[in-house]
Amino acid sequence: EFMGQWNHWAFTKNAVSGEMKMYLNGELWQSGTGKTKLIDIEDLVFGSAQFSSNHYFGKIDEFRIWDKELDMATIAGWMNIDVDETHPNYTNLVAYYKFDEGTGTTTSDASPYGQTAEMHDYVIWENERGNTLSRQFETTTLRPNITFLQGEYDLIVADEIVDVWQERIANVVTGYEIVPRYGTMLHDSINVLSTEYLWQAGYEYTYNPEGVKVDSNLRAATDYKAITELNYYRRYPSMYEIMSFVTPYGIYLDLGMEGKTWLFDVTDYGPILKGWKRLSVELGGQRQEDMDIKFWYILGTPPRDVIDINQLWRASSNDYTALMNDRAFEPRNFYFNPDGVAFKVRSVITGHGQQGEFSQRWHSLNIDGDTPEFEWKVWTECADVAIYPQGGTWIFDRAGWCPGDPSDLFEYDITEYVSPGETHTIDYNLTYASGASNYQVNNQLVTYGEPNFTLDAAVINITKPNAENAAFERFNPACSYPVAVIQNTGATTLTSLELEYSVEGGEVLNYTWTGSLGFLDTTEVELIIPNYTFWSGSNNSFTVNCSNPNGQADEYEYNNAYHIQFAEVDLYDVSETLTIECKTNNQGYQTSYSLTDMEGNVIFEMSDLANATIYTNEVNLELGCYLLRIDDTGDNGLEFWYYPSYGAGYLRIKDASGNILVDIEPDFGKYAVYEFGIVDFTGTEEIPEKSNIVSVYPNPTSDLIHINLLGLENNIIDARIFDASMVLVLESQFCVEADDYTESIDIDKLPAGVYFLQLEYDGKKTLKKIVKK
Repeated sequence: EFMGQWNHWAFTKNAVSGEMKMYLNGELWQSGTGKTKLIDIEDLVFGSAQFSSNHYFGKIDEFRIWDKELDMATIAGWMNIDVDETHPNYTNLVAYYKFDEGTGTTTSDASPYGQTAEMHDYVIWENERGNTLSRQFETTTLRPNITFLQGEYDLIVADEIVDVWQERIANVVTGYEIVPRYGTMLHDSINVLSTEYLWQAGYEYTYNPEGVKVDSNLRAATDYKAITELNYYRRYPSMYEIMSFVTPYGIYLDLGMEGKTWLFDVTDYGPILKGWKRLSVELGGQRQEDMDIKFWYILGTPPRDVIDINQLWRASSNDYTALMNDRAFEPRNFYFNPDGVAFKVRSVITGHGQQGEFSQRWHSLNIDGDTPEFEWKVWTECADVAIYPQGGTWIFDRAGWCPGDPSDLFEYDITEYVSPGETHTIDYNLTYASGASNYQVNNQLVTYGEPNFTLDAAVINITKPNAENAAFERFNPACSYPVAVIQNTGATTLTSLELEYSVEGGEVLNYTWTGSLGFLDTTEVELIIPNYTFWSGSNNSFTVNCSNPNGQADEYEYNNAYHIQFAEVDLYDVSETLTIECKTNNQGYQTSYSLTDMEGNVIFEMSDLANATIYTNEVNLELGCYLLRIDDTGDNGLEFWYYPSYGAGYLRIKDASGNILVDIEPDFGKYAVYEFGIVDFTGTEEIPEKSNIVSVYPNPTSDLIHINLLGLENNIIDARIFDASMVLVLESQFCVEADDYTESIDIDKLPAGVYFLQLEYDGKKTLKKIVKK
């Protein structure tokens, strides 16, 4: 409809009626309704995508913006002529660019606003020949005045051979030289050394009038020019990439008012994190969330000193061809610090482009030639990232990264392949790639000293429970066994370790770990707790402390303890009958779910499910912690926008009245877990028995709850409302003024969910569950 010719496009929107229309050459081409969002232009980019990519490859002449919807007749009448004050909507003209300058990188605004526009990148001014002009013509009824002449003439044809010589164009051969530059220059200087005009040797040919080759003459070469390459290097200020993280898709994303926090160990960067530094966030032009960065400096002695860290190559992005032919990340000779006793390469590689992002590729490091010492596949499963749901294709596996997750870090100990005080060649390679593939590559060399301790151990993390690090979000908050990460920070192999753990103000427990950990090796340790009551304390602070490595004294006590804040799980009354309800989508065979207790005993499990079918499991659970888990072998959860034909399902927990207590997010990717506790809410001493002595209505409610009390006249009642995690959210006190008395409490401002109403007087308590709609 429009390729290869001049066309006039007009786009209109009426935010009141919701109509949007597209006109092609003065006629309605497409239209839509229900488009009521207002347009408020502060900045406008046209001719490319927002961040100056995907440039429009074509020609443009005349660009107008109006703050009024124009009708089709006006559009058609003015589409091929200049706008002036006679236009019926001239006062609504906001911007008008004619592109008549012919040169430069700006264009003037012919509207009353006079907003000069800037032009960037690939802008070429062109003049149109007369036969291609499409504007500024007027229809006329005048006819051309043509005179035809007729006469007699003589035609004489003479044969004559004419020699026509066609000049051979010389080749321009330019010689260059590289002049190294230092200081503030960002690259070597390329200077022209010589310019020569040379003709290529070979045959010259003679052709007859019919174009047939009839003769030739050899022009022999008198000299030759060898085409060579210049070694050319760009120079950059020293820059270290200390962390690679890809922000999540912003659509459908809720990170909460406080946001989410990821923690990164930057101990290896100790030598450069001193003094004044310039910190920058690179490649972040399309981020959709606010970010801030904090550095936590841990005082004390590390397991080993970091002597030095160096970029092996500048962290940068290159097309796969540049990697494979060594135009980027070429083999380099490195002098290894004579004070070093251990050396490590940190490697973070992410693939981009349609094939680079979604294709598995092998990468390698080679030291001093021959067979690569290290080979690894850059490929990351994304359907189990901690932050979900997201918009976009967040579940699709990618090359070394996932939306909303740190890029993959690979660490390789190269100590056995190098020698301190000597020079070694290090080469990074990409084994194979094709298509639109480019890679962001960051390889760094870290030099270490001797271990600072002979026998030492540390607790370096707590993954469950953990409310501080978003990396562990999928399996937190947790009710079951806590999990701590221990590390051998001494030169001696660690075979046993005593662990002490507790919630502040609660019971202190002990656990003995046995195994085998080499220097700096880590392992996760699941710590045994008796029941849910372990998590009761004066506040939600959990601590793990280690001691007696290998049954001996620990050399360094300051890395023995780790503290973490945790969030409480939802609690339900032991008397409550719960129903687990699952509706499968149209890929039911991919779904399975189960309920287990704290020890991993299976209460029930469901698999081999039918499509679009509702399954229910009614349970009466004993006191303790439980884990509800759902898995999807297709890695697309019970609902994913990219596959609308798969349909949508759900997984819910309901109470005996059918109220939904928990609704698991259906866009969960690979799996989702929900931990909860079963406790006894009844208390030790109830308000004296009497028929309907306390009743609460309506339940569920959307605003007011009414509390009716019988036979408690002149008593002072303390009323407290707790959320499902037994956190106090509302409290009040009132006096019962009659034998049959009703008090009302407004819970309109509380979010929808399950709550518990506790009434207390004279040391006696009762607890009622209420549901806020």
